[in-house]
Amino acid sequence: MNNFNLISAVYDHLARLVFGNTLINSQTQYYGELKNGDKVLIVGGGTGHVLNKLDALRKPLIVNYLDKSEKMITMSKKRGPFQNIKVNYILGELDRLGNVHHDVVLAAFFLDVFTEENLAKVIRRLNQLLKPAGSLIVTDFVNTPKIWHKVLIGLMYIFFRLTTRLEGKRLLDFDFYLKGEGFVKDRCQPFFDGMIESAIYHKQSEMNYLPSGADL
Repeated sequence: MNNFNLISAVYDHLARLVFGNTLINSQTQYYGELKNGDKVLIVGGGTGHVLNKLDALRKPLIVNYLDKSEKMITMSKKRGPFQNIKVNYILGELDRLGNVHHDVVLAAFFLDVFTEENLAKVIRRLNQLLKPAGSLIVTDFVNTPKIWHKVLIGLMYIFFRLTTRLEGKRLLDFDFYLKGEGFVKDRCQPFFDGMIESAIYHKQSEMNYLPSGADL
């Protein structure tokens, strides 16, 4: 399930065809929040455009770059070498990360691939991988009442279910699940007429921090 190997070579072209530069602009909206020396986790990193954006910040960062697609990892490695960031490429799922805690977790167009049952587990695991004072930056599609948004999102789910065996069947309310795990939305920025949102979340309090190491 959720394997993007088949469309890795055309993924960026398809994204630009439909959304122009909106996807990359939205997911990098809050990159300026990162600080020197931050340990950053990127989940579902795709073809690696974001690595060049992080390197352009000219801040020393340690990046764990996780993707389930071997071809996406291969394409991402070709983005280097980098001048300011050190990247550890990890092929697989969240359980490959063990007990490592991060200052920032970047989840761009990642949560939308999961079913309701698995989404709750994934968010819990992201919580465990984040330091108590860390930031979770989520960029993804959101449900709106606009008909053309609903049609476009529905078509995307059909396409990705056919080409990637996507497990998710519909767009869920990620904010609801994040709040259930103790995250608070600090601020957000809409894109593409409100169909896409980038938001920064923090844990409500350190009391919500769970010991890491639990696998999905």
